[in-house]
Amino acid sequence: AVGSGGSAITANFFASCRRTLGYPSTSVLTPLEFVFASAAEVDGPIWFFSGSGDNADILAAFDHALNTEARELVVQG
Repeated sequence: AVGSGGSAITANFFASCRRTLGYPSTSVLTPLEFVFASAAEVDGPIWFFSGSGDNADILAAFDHALNTEARELVVQG
């Protein structure tokens, strides 16, 4: 789950809900951490959380995901 600021709080809540429901572990990264993470570290769907969706950091992270072999991208506004 990728988010910054208030969206990072939402991403952490999302990860906590998934853990409580028995889903696999969900890592929470800021957009910058996501861009610098190696492709091997990113396994499974990637959720992007953003209030407006037009911040430079989340747009850069999404562009980065498009250029990787990500299986599934999910955008939550």
